[in-house]
Amino acid sequence: MLYIASDHAGYTLRVKIEKYLQNIGIPFYSQGAKSSNEADNYAEIGAEVCPQITEEDRLILICGSGIGISIIANRFSHIRAGLVHTAKQVQIARAHNNINAMVLAGRTTPFWKTRKMITTFLVTEYEKGRHEPRINTLSKYGTHNN
Repeated sequence: MLYIASDHAGYTLRVKIEKYLQNIGIPFYSQGAKSSNEADNYAEIGAEVCPQITEEDRLILICGSGIGISIIANRFSHIRAGLVHTAKQVQIARAHNNINAMVLAGRTTPFWKTRKMITTFLVTEYEKGRHEPRINTLSKYGTHNN
């Protein structure tokens, strides 16, 4: 399953992404801010959605800079969140780091760039091999476990 969550600063981009996903027929589950007008807490949103994610799921997270929600997401041992700005970064992060959470900066990521980033996130396979010991090490150091 694909999940998408944002705070108020990522709300506008999230809504555009949701419409795009609907148009291309990709099912998703959405949560987080209900508008861009009322400030909320990206850490609470991340802490709410991350425990729901399994190894088979993918997650798109959005906050103003992408940094705050990345920090909370990566505190969960089963989440490998990467803040990305280009489709090439997404491809490398999926193939080498096996990210299961793609993080976007709501205030600086234009929607037109997200379409290719989303496609890349969903289709790029993890290469395993030489990357596997590193991924296993990352999982050992998570703060919160399911």
